[in-house]
Amino acid sequence: MNVVFKRKKLHYLGFVICFVIMVQFIIPNPLMLGTVSPNGFTTVEAQSGFEWIWDEYQGAPGALAYDDVLHPGWGATLGPYHNFQEINEHLTALTTAFSDYISVQTIGLSFQSRTIRCATVTAPGDSTGRLGILLVAHHHGREVITIENALYILDYLMANRADPHISYILQNFVIYLIPTLNPDSLFEVYVNPWHRKNLRPVDEDSDGLLDEEPAQDVNGNYWVEGNEGTGVYEGYDHDGDAITGEDLVGGVDLNRNYLVAWDDGINSAHSAAYHGTAPFSEPETQTMRNFVQPRASELVFAMSLHSGIECMFAPWFNNGSHTPHEALFAQVAVAIEDASGYERFDSGGTPGIWDDWMYGIMGIPAITLETFGRNSASIWDYFNPNADRVISYCERVWQAFRAMIEVLIDYHELPPPAPPIPPLDPLMLALIIGATLVVVITAVLLVRRIRRKRAQ
Repeated sequence: MNVVFKRKKLHYLGFVICFVIMVQFIIPNPLMLGTVSPNGFTTVEAQSGFEWIWDEYQGAPGALAYDDVLHPGWGATLGPYHNFQEINEHLTALTTAFSDYISVQTIGLSFQSRTIRCATVTAPGDSTGRLGILLVAHHHGREVITIENALYILDYLMANRADPHISYILQNFVIYLIPTLNPDSLFEVYVNPWHRKNLRPVDEDSDGLLDEEPAQDVNGNYWVEGNEGTGVYEGYDHDGDAITGEDLVGGVDLNRNYLVAWDDGINSAHSAAYHGTAPFSEPETQTMRNFVQPRASELVFAMSLHSGIECMFAPWFNNGSHTPHEALFAQVAVAIEDASGYERFDSGGTPGIWDDWMYGIMGIPAITLETFGRNSASIWDYFNPNADRVISYCERVWQAFRAMIEVLIDYHELPPPAPPIPPLDPLMLALIIGATLVVVITAVLLVRRIRRKRAQ
């Protein structure tokens, strides 16, 4: 009797051990789903066929000679960075996979009639009373990293939507995210990495012709030589004045085309910061205005992503003075620096900029986050990190964005979230399951043994 009983115990114990191993190594651990690591997103939605675009950065190249985007294998695809088609395909895929959380709408058209799209992100249910936040990226063509930064934030929210803290954010905020306000520029930056403005043709060299001398890599060394101060770039002399690359494709600097202090801006089409013929002369900035105006009472804060340096700016840009919301801006600045290392810089002398219009005209506190910058002869490398560093910079920007939200939670005195449940170590979870099974099986065997003894 005892021998039989011991054998059964061994059989059940073997079953428990196999089950624990299966839980630990075969079945996906639910506590690990939806997490993000420096190596990219785990395939948390693989069972539903959803794939994260960040896997494409695995094994991405590091430093390349001169302008990366001109190298073979990059070009119109923008290499590991995401081009216009890929951005839109990903937004569509997100709405399909997470339709309860995300909706995407076309909010306007660029100068060349490409769609400008906005993703609206919030928790399922009635969003009435939730606070609005606007995040816009890519005013300037060559600052392509800002698109990646914005998409990463969007994906992070979805990949971690079950996390108590992220769930709390989505329950209390409606996040509007525009990955690119300047989509046309993505079709020029891989020819001319200097490209900054939109694609409205202008006569930069005042010869009566429009965009007749674009910048391009004439000698094929993957580097467009140029000087933004003189406005002369590597290219061809099509108008016979012995100067090359002096009438580029486009355009108007979208981030000088807003209303506040616009008159103080640069009125020379030759300048990289040309402010256009009038405030909101461009369809891209008109799109921004038309989107924000009906939502002004809902939006409590806004952030614009740029690159070229690594810092944060707050209004007023046009004169560098403080605003009535300086206390809020200061809190946000301290939180962002503590979380991500981006320091606040004083500003001034920049007219017609988005932040001043958002704050001064629309009444919405707004900041600029310059997400990357590097002193480099390559203009692409000046504004964009090596491909193998994109993920790390995106994670840094996410930390800054999250820090901003933390300040807004306190500032608007939102109810505190429920205490989080401490996460269990995967091995601990497996041991708990195994121990529970051992207790249950042992109890069953003891009951059977007692019954058998009584039956004797």
